[in-house]
Amino acid sequence: MRVAVIGVGSLGREHARIYAELAASGLVQFVGVYDVIADTARKIAQKYRVQAFTSVAEAAAASDGLSIVTPTAIHYGLA
Repeated sequence: MRVAVIGVGSLGREHARIYAELAASGLVQFVGVYDVIADTARKIAQKYRVQAFTSVAEAAAASDGLSIVTPTAIHYGLA
């Protein structure tokens, strides 16, 4: 299963770390991250050697599943 993380603030970084660990075990394929702060996404993507997506749509197209780790008020709109 290909997975990506939307939002890599403090909690999203934990999701990214866990997906990276699961990927190392062969349980998932961690494909990338997206954040509204592009520099943050690039840093996390570089750390885990995944793609920094430029949009939610791009991340969704490359994934089978997404972790939406953004402020609660915008979860519905993203989903």
